[in-house]
Amino acid sequence: MKKTISFLLVLCLLLPCAVICASAVPAPLKCIATGSVTDLFGTMWDNGNTDNIMEFVGDHTYSKTYTANTEYTDVQVRVYVDDESRWYGDESGNAVAFDIEAPGDFTVSYNALTKVVSVSGDNVYDYNDPHDFESFYVFGNGDEGWLNNAAGNEISIKNEMEEVADYIYCLRVNASAGNGREFRVSYCGSMDFTFGGSFDAYEVWTDAVFMGDPVTLDVGENVAELCIFLDLRDFDFATKEGARFGVVALAEGERFRLPKDTYKNEFDKKYMDYEDYDLEDFNPEIYNELYVHLANDEIDWVLVQASNGGPEEEWIIYSVLGDRILQKYSGGNPFQFDYAVYDVKQNRFVSLENAYVGGAYSGLSEALDALNIGRLRGDIDKDNALTINDATEMQRCMAEFSSYPYDDLVYGQKLPCYSFDDPSPPIYISDVNQDGKRNIRDVTEIQRRLAGFK
Repeated sequence: MKKTISFLLVLCLLLPCAVICASAVPAPLKCIATGSVTDLFGTMWDNGNTDNIMEFVGDHTYSKTYTANTEYTDVQVRVYVDDESRWYGDESGNAVAFDIEAPGDFTVSYNALTKVVSVSGDNVYDYNDPHDFESFYVFGNGDEGWLNNAAGNEISIKNEMEEVADYIYCLRVNASAGNGREFRVSYCGSMDFTFGGSFDAYEVWTDAVFMGDPVTLDVGENVAELCIFLDLRDFDFATKEGARFGVVALAEGERFRLPKDTYKNEFDKKYMDYEDYDLEDFNPEIYNELYVHLANDEIDWVLVQASNGGPEEEWIIYSVLGDRILQKYSGGNPFQFDYAVYDVKQNRFVSLENAYVGGAYSGLSEALDALNIGRLRGDIDKDNALTINDATEMQRCMAEFSSYPYDDLVYGQKLPCYSFDDPSPPIYISDVNQDGKRNIRDVTEIQRRLAGFK
């Protein structure tokens, strides 16, 4: 009898432990694989398709195996966790992108602990780029015409940012003057993946804080357009740090431009690669991005002013770029005249000489004109414009009532020659028609251009 009572007591003590232990094991989640290819997943991006429910295989992992009967390119997959009403993808939250290179089985897996989806199989090529973002939207307090009249904190297609260069996104909006304008940036319309921060000043890059407070700024009456930028080139998904935002305010008629020093890091790296530079004389502070060129709404090149970083030589060089002549004591490549073109796509600096002669950078001549870089042919009174005064002064010089300016003759060695044994032919600022002479035909050419007949 005593043994029976003792057994019952032990059993009563063990039962609560068994209940507690059983309740400590979480029930399997309802995870549904969704994808971009109907042939593989039965439907497209359908989180209600029960045929795609994944099996719990242990160690926080769920999986689903599929069979591909042929090759597929650019397949994308995500997992929807019904219990959480949330979509999951790779480490950044993006859809996992891959190719199926041959018929066969492949497996979609989801780790409920790390919240990461992966794809495996001998026929799978996973080219997913952790920086391969899909879309970003600017949203804010949305009053009085701010952000294209979107409602407060509304994610609107009207405010989707465009990728103007690799991992640099921009929204250009008509300005809405007022104080206390607010904005944040959302990835794919999610309120759980946003960037905010504090506004320092226009034209500069500022740290974008993951899930930070709204950026607040005042917009002046003279602002016609605002350019809101997000730079994710150095963004670290693990720490959620390294993102930057910038705001550029454009007055009526001003050209599109970037926040200051957008490509400064590339400039520093390229300079340090030149082995013949004396790094004690290196002066990276002399750097300015003067002109941004767009092609199909994407930045393709930037005109940069910078120090050549090394000791200047004793001879003078010059280069003839159309109607403009650049002249300077010799400096190192690629900033011979303190200017160069930064090729955004190729991530390299190109000297003005090579950029102009090669003809690969459309709009370069217009940029030189807009910024008055170098000497303009025919501008002998040095007012940075070709006017009737220049034609009149040339006639006075030809009639010997006046003398040509001392610097009308361009001294030095013409690039890319550098040879003192083969001197360059004389180049004159007043030689507008570029025939090597100074005569009445240059006056006529100025008159033709002023009349619009160039």
